[in-house]
Amino acid sequence: GNKRILQVYFHLISKLPEKEECLTKLTCDFEQSFVANLNSIRKLPAPDYSNSARKVIAEKLCYYQELLWILQQQAHYLGTLSMFLRPEEEQTFEEVVGCIFAEKDNPRVLNLFLVLLKLIIFKEVEQSKSLQ
Repeated sequence: GNKRILQVYFHLISKLPEKEECLTKLTCDFEQSFVANLNSIRKLPAPDYSNSARKVIAEKLCYYQELLWILQQQAHYLGTLSMFLRPEEEQTFEEVVGCIFAEKDNPRVLNLFLVLLKLIIFKEVEQSKSLQ
Protein backbone atom coordinates (compact mmCIF):
# COMPACT_ATOMS: atom_id res chain seq x y z
CA GLY A 1 0.00 0.00 0.00
CA ASN A 2 1.70 3.11 1.35
CA LYS A 3 5.19 1.58 1.07
CA ARG A 4 4.64 0.91 -2.64
CA ILE A 5 3.35 4.45 -3.22
CA LEU A 6 6.44 5.86 -1.47
CA GLN A 7 8.69 3.68 -3.63
CA VAL A 8 6.99 5.00 -6.76
CA TYR A 9 7.43 8.60 -5.56
CA PHE A 10 11.09 8.03 -4.69
CA HIS A 11 11.63 6.48 -8.10
CA LEU A 12 9.99 9.44 -9.83
CA ILE A 13 12.02 11.89 -7.74
CA SER A 14 15.24 10.05 -8.57
CA LYS A 15 14.47 10.52 -12.29
CA LEU A 16 14.08 14.32 -11.98
CA PRO A 17 17.79 15.13 -12.63
CA GLU A 18 17.60 13.18 -15.91
CA LYS A 19 14.53 15.14 -16.97
CA GLU A 20 16.19 18.43 -15.98
CA GLU A 21 19.29 17.48 -17.97
CA CYS A 22 17.13 16.74 -21.01
CA LEU A 23 15.28 20.04 -20.59
CA THR A 24 18.57 21.94 -20.24
CA LYS A 25 19.89 20.31 -23.41
CA LEU A 26 16.69 21.17 -25.32
CA THR A 27 16.91 24.76 -24.09
CA CYS A 28 20.54 25.05 -25.22
CA ASP A 29 19.73 23.46 -28.58
CA PHE A 30 16.84 25.88 -29.07
CA GLU A 31 18.95 28.91 -28.15
CA GLN A 32 21.73 27.86 -30.53
CA SER A 33 19.25 27.24 -33.33
CA PHE A 34 17.48 30.53 -32.68
CA VAL A 35 20.72 32.54 -32.77
CA ALA A 36 21.89 30.74 -35.92
CA ASN A 37 18.54 31.37 -37.64
CA LEU A 38 18.54 35.00 -36.60
CA ASN A 39 22.06 35.49 -37.95
CA SER A 40 21.10 33.78 -41.21
CA ILE A 41 18.04 35.96 -41.62
CA ARG A 42 20.10 39.11 -41.09
CA LYS A 43 22.60 38.03 -43.76
CA LEU A 44 19.98 37.53 -46.46
CA PRO A 45 20.27 40.08 -49.25
CA ALA A 46 17.39 42.43 -49.85
CA PRO A 47 15.46 41.87 -53.09
CA ASP A 48 16.77 43.82 -56.08
CA TYR A 49 14.07 45.88 -57.75
CA SER A 50 15.09 48.10 -60.65
CA ASN A 51 11.70 49.78 -61.10
CA SER A 52 11.54 52.90 -58.89
CA ALA A 53 7.95 52.26 -57.72
CA ARG A 54 8.89 48.72 -56.80
CA LYS A 55 11.98 50.03 -55.06
CA VAL A 56 9.87 52.27 -52.82
CA ILE A 57 7.55 49.36 -52.06
CA ALA A 58 10.49 47.03 -51.43
CA GLU A 59 12.06 49.51 -49.02
CA LYS A 60 8.86 49.65 -47.01
CA LEU A 61 8.19 45.93 -47.33
CA CYS A 62 11.26 45.05 -45.28
CA TYR A 63 9.76 46.99 -42.35
CA TYR A 64 6.51 45.06 -42.63
CA GLN A 65 8.42 41.78 -42.80
CA GLU A 66 10.32 42.71 -39.66
CA LEU A 67 7.10 43.74 -37.93
CA LEU A 68 5.40 40.44 -38.83
CA TRP A 69 8.43 38.50 -37.63
CA ILE A 70 8.41 40.38 -34.32
CA LEU A 71 4.66 39.86 -33.86
CA GLN A 72 5.13 36.13 -34.50
CA GLN A 73 8.12 35.80 -32.17
CA GLN A 74 6.92 38.03 -29.35
CA ALA A 75 3.49 36.73 -28.35
CA HIS A 76 3.32 39.30 -25.57
CA TYR A 77 2.43 42.13 -27.97
CA LEU A 78 -0.61 40.46 -29.52
CA GLY A 79 -1.51 38.75 -26.24
CA THR A 80 -1.65 42.09 -24.44
CA LEU A 81 -3.54 43.74 -27.29
CA SER A 82 -6.15 40.96 -27.17
CA MET A 83 -7.10 42.01 -23.64
CA PHE A 84 -8.06 45.55 -24.70
CA LEU A 85 -10.25 44.87 -27.73
CA ARG A 86 -13.72 46.29 -28.02
CA PRO A 87 -16.32 43.75 -29.20
CA GLU A 88 -16.46 45.31 -32.68
CA GLU A 89 -12.66 44.91 -33.01
CA GLU A 90 -12.47 41.21 -32.15
CA GLN A 91 -13.18 39.90 -35.65
CA THR A 92 -10.57 42.22 -37.18
CA PHE A 93 -8.04 41.09 -34.57
CA GLU A 94 -8.78 37.43 -35.34
CA GLU A 95 -8.39 38.06 -39.08
CA VAL A 96 -5.09 39.90 -38.62
CA VAL A 97 -3.72 37.17 -36.34
CA GLY A 98 -4.89 34.59 -38.90
CA CYS A 99 -2.89 36.40 -41.60
CA ILE A 100 0.21 36.81 -39.42
CA PHE A 101 0.22 33.07 -38.68
CA ALA A 102 -1.15 31.95 -42.06
CA GLU A 103 1.67 29.45 -42.71
CA LYS A 104 0.37 26.89 -40.22
CA ASP A 105 1.94 24.07 -42.26
CA ASN A 106 5.29 25.54 -41.17
CA PRO A 107 6.08 23.93 -37.76
CA ARG A 108 7.77 27.11 -36.49
CA VAL A 109 4.77 29.30 -37.32
CA LEU A 110 2.33 26.75 -35.91
CA ASN A 111 4.30 26.53 -32.66
CA LEU A 112 4.42 30.32 -32.33
CA PHE A 113 0.67 30.50 -33.00
CA LEU A 114 0.02 27.93 -30.26
CA VAL A 115 2.21 29.93 -27.86
CA LEU A 116 0.10 33.01 -28.61
CA LEU A 117 -3.15 31.11 -28.03
CA LYS A 118 -1.84 29.75 -24.75
CA LEU A 119 -0.85 33.25 -23.63
CA ILE A 120 -4.24 34.73 -24.58
CA ILE A 121 -6.06 31.97 -22.69
CA PHE A 122 -3.80 32.50 -19.67
CA LYS A 123 -4.44 36.26 -19.71
CA GLU A 124 -8.22 35.73 -20.00
CA VAL A 125 -8.21 33.31 -17.06
CA GLU A 126 -6.15 35.74 -14.98
CA GLN A 127 -8.48 38.59 -15.89
CA SER A 128 -11.57 36.55 -14.97
CA LYS A 129 -9.99 35.67 -11.60
CA SER A 130 -9.38 39.34 -10.85
CA LEU A 131 -13.02 40.17 -11.67
CA GLN A 132 -14.37 37.63 -9.18
